[in-house]
Amino acid sequence: MTAAALTVIDLVKDYGVDRRAHRAVDGVSVEIGEGEFLSLLGPSGCGKTTTLRCVAGLERPDEGRIELAGTEVYGRGGAVPTERRDIGMVFQSYAIWPHMTVFENAAFPLRVDGRRRSRSEVQNLVEEALAVVRLADLAGRSATQLSGGQQQRLALARALIRRPKLLLLDEPLSNLDAKLRGQMRAEIRDLQRKLGVSTLFVTHDQAEALSLSTRVAVMDQGRIVQRGTPREIYERPATRFVADFVGTANLVDAEVDGDGTLRTPAGSIRATCDGLKKGDRVTACFRPENVLINASKGLKGTVERVDFLGETLDCRVRLDGCAQRVTVRCHPADGVREGDAVFVEPIAERCAVLL
Repeated sequence: MTAAALTVIDLVKDYGVDRRAHRAVDGVSVEIGEGEFLSLLGPSGCGKTTTLRCVAGLERPDEGRIELAGTEVYGRGGAVPTERRDIGMVFQSYAIWPHMTVFENAAFPLRVDGRRRSRSEVQNLVEEALAVVRLADLAGRSATQLSGGQQQRLALARALIRRPKLLLLDEPLSNLDAKLRGQMRAEIRDLQRKLGVSTLFVTHDQAEALSLSTRVAVMDQGRIVQRGTPREIYERPATRFVADFVGTANLVDAEVDGDGTLRTPAGSIRATCDGLKKGDRVTACFRPENVLINASKGLKGTVERVDFLGETLDCRVRLDGCAQRVTVRCHPADGVREGDAVFVEPIAERCAVLL
């Protein structure tokens, strides 16, 4: 049986803050299979970057075990230095050497890893790496003359040139503008799938995590609170935190009123209520795009605001009988106006029930 590219077991990392220990990582366990793309997704300070830095050997954990391709790099046997871990890493700042050319930047890991290589071998490896990221024609250019997107591609080439077993990406898109970020997201996805390199990606951007990942692990306060495929995380959040952090979610207080029905002050809706009994207090969670407006039943309310976004309208609806509001995303042709009295009906199979 092939060992996982990365195995992290019960990882703990404490920092001293104001003379007290702050637990940045609290018992995190993850596994990445061969060719898999796993994202650690969460807000600032949740422990995702600290976890990645422990994997890289840039931070020393206080407890736990880390294995790369079945070989322990941290645990009871001590810690393997960063340079001896078979990883490639792209930092948030790219860490491009400004005094070097594109070629020299890409070749740098080959010069310092302790292995003897001929000049022709280095030349071939660099040319191959730059070709993969479409920078072959810029090999002689100074690194300072590259655009932001080109610098990011150069950082990827440098991280991949030794063909590591694991690629670590620490929010590599955060310094790019919105349009370029979208383009580079697609390039990273295509490159990772083409090369089949196992990847651990850290981000606070849910669009990046959902579009790039095979699996997503959502972190909060040093712990993984939910893991699954991007679709599972988005459509079936396990907690209010996950629902609210990943995308836009409507969260409505409700009470179970029989098989598959939830009762609220604004009306009743249908949802999957497996394992719940009548009278249980729950939260109905549904996305703006999974709601019908001007339905004949559902939650009664009044449209407070309509935002025209081109291909869609975002309608803010105040529910009757309570202080709660929901957002409904609909087609501009629906003709919804501010002040309209409407019913909004979540699609039952896409309405999650949170305890």
